[in-house]
Amino acid sequence: MIVDKSIFRWDGYSDQPATLDRAVKRRLRWRSIGSVLRNLSFVFLLPRPVVGAVVRRETPRAHANDDAIGLCVNLERPFEDKKILSGAELAEIVGTLNLRRLAVRIPLSDIDNLQDYVDFIRQFPGYRILVVVLQDRSTIEDPARLETALERIFASLADTVDCYQIGNAVNRLKWGFVSVDEWLGFFKVAWELRNREFPHLELLGGAIIDFDLLDHCRSLRNRFPFRYDGYASLLYVDRRGAPENRQMGFDLEGKIRVLRRIMESGNKVDGADPRLWITEVNWPLADTGRYAPAMDHCRVGEREQLHYLVRYYLLALATGSVAACYWHQLVAPGYGLIDNRGGVVRKRPAFHGFATLCRLFNGARIERFDRQDELGHYRLAARKDGMEILALWCCGRETTVAMPPDKTAVDIEGRPMSVTAGTMVTIGDSVTYLVDDAFHSMS
Repeated sequence: MIVDKSIFRWDGYSDQPATLDRAVKRRLRWRSIGSVLRNLSFVFLLPRPVVGAVVRRETPRAHANDDAIGLCVNLERPFEDKKILSGAELAEIVGTLNLRRLAVRIPLSDIDNLQDYVDFIRQFPGYRILVVVLQDRSTIEDPARLETALERIFASLADTVDCYQIGNAVNRLKWGFVSVDEWLGFFKVAWELRNREFPHLELLGGAIIDFDLLDHCRSLRNRFPFRYDGYASLLYVDRRGAPENRQMGFDLEGKIRVLRRIMESGNKVDGADPRLWITEVNWPLADTGRYAPAMDHCRVGEREQLHYLVRYYLLALATGSVAACYWHQLVAPGYGLIDNRGGVVRKRPAFHGFATLCRLFNGARIERFDRQDELGHYRLAARKDGMEILALWCCGRETTVAMPPDKTAVDIEGRPMSVTAGTMVTIGDSVTYLVDDAFHSMS
């Protein structure tokens, strides 16, 4: 489908495409009415995985999270008064975190500057890099142009990157695809190129943003010949506030269960590991103006960002159904762990909370998860390097628990708390960790 490319504009403040005019969106949807109707037909396939996720809400068995906590780190260009950090400076900051996974965007609209992205990625040796290929309308409409661009990317990073997400937020018109069907053809080009010239690469499909079940069904149940090496979702929950809040009856944990059952009911995910890749999540921040990527009603303060980030990850890890989860992103005025406005670099509370989360849970073995409706508060138990770790929190309320012996209480940002054995610890929206005394000697 040929579309006027001038309607797609990039918003340099929020680092995403600008919102399309409603009249433009209506016209585009009418032009893709066949795809819309095909999506609607999948409503008849939803009851089984949805009911299955509700009825079979089991506590997962103990599992290792395989360093599932990841972070998006992107090459930035000068803009307004932002302080632009070099790849070396970003690598130094990332090096203070206990991370193994990073995600980096490469926009096809900037393919002429590919070497800049290659040089940037090579600043992070030793990390498992996921490259997120951002589509543009020119490559969507021209498969030959798309193949040439992908071949350049795959060849340039052949010795550095072996995992790619093809496309991003493919079910949102402003990102360039008029329909999920159009993205399926886009992915097919990448899949055929991979099979022909780069068989060692892994390609993630899906790239659906939000909890749009019909789009997930279309992505996972279709007649295209390809299969995905992993399934990606940009599983934002910011419009619902806290990750424990419900949408269509499901909190974050329930949404992950539903998506896994849809994956298992389809025929598109290769391999024996049907876990979900959550390749983006964040909350837009209040008082950041045009830098925030979403509307006012879902913007949060910096303390809420801290609380929601940590709890999102703990809930995701507890499911045993998440292969990797990436916070988007390290540096961004409107939603990142670091604010770089005004020519300075300021680490937000969420940065320190993320660092503590990585220090405790990346590579830990998740042993047990108890929910608030069962225990009176949430409790995630894990073990790392022989040390027991308990993460405790409540959603929208407070309770108290007795401090066990031989434990140290640590707050959400990693600071020791003055609580002695036998006294009561107040548990609320901010996660409290109970750890062995060995915590302070962990690297």
